[in-house]
Amino acid sequence: MKVRNWLSLCAVAASLACAGNANAGVVIDLFTDPITPGGQVVSDGTVGGGGAFSELDGLTNVIGGSRDLFVETTAQQFGFGSTVLSAGGGFLSYSQATGVTGVGVVQWDGDDNSAALDTTGLGGADLTDCNGTACQRISASVLRADFGFGYEVLVADMDGRISTLTASTQFPVNTPTHADYYFDWFNLSDGTYFLGGLLFSIERTGNLVGDVDFTNIGALQFTINVPFIDTNGDPAPIQADIDLTLSAVTTVPEPGALSLVGAALLGVAAARRRRKTT
Repeated sequence: MKVRNWLSLCAVAASLACAGNANAGVVIDLFTDPITPGGQVVSDGTVGGGGAFSELDGLTNVIGGSRDLFVETTAQQFGFGSTVLSAGGGFLSYSQATGVTGVGVVQWDGDDNSAALDTTGLGGADLTDCNGTACQRISASVLRADFGFGYEVLVADMDGRISTLTASTQFPVNTPTHADYYFDWFNLSDGTYFLGGLLFSIERTGNLVGDVDFTNIGALQFTINVPFIDTNGDPAPIQADIDLTLSAVTTVPEPGALSLVGAALLGVAAARRRRKTT
């Protein structure tokens, strides 16, 4: 039987997350609804079957009131086994059976009942409003990890601007480590960057005129286990046997110390630097 070490990501905001802050941030998802742990679950055990999808609506503590989960198993070393994604009881959990490779997606794009991202589904959510103080970042805490894997954070505004930040855990994680993703980073030109101790890549699509407007957001998406390029620049495929848990996702204001022990811990799934023309 596979022994699982859990990787936990916790976006920090006041008492709503695992580290305190004087000002509450914008709640994206606390994963407290359903109340039962793993109350919303999707599981896919068929390669090439198109994956599995679930949407729950009318949720509390979730931006837009709806959460979409999607998983797809892409490979099975032994010909069987599933990829599972579940939410509830305060956590989002992702796991793969031994020898299984897959991808998990969490979307916050309103009540669309579709795995296709509705880039205007949130209708113009303001991620910057922290009770009178401007939020500037999403903060995450990696608690433990058994393997490195790539992940993407996508934001889309109501004017058609889409920006995807791609990063990865490169090594096992044995102690909690925090990483912050500033809104400004999503508005950099396409390419690979090293800021605040973190290596990551940015890709801009859709409307390339102007910056992504974080006061007018139409959709958010978090993708688990995407292809990445390691710190040596060598291609690294999506990984098998990954287990992780994602806790409260929020936005937070300044000030806040960046404890990005990330140069040794966090890398990026970064393609070669490239630029788009408008």
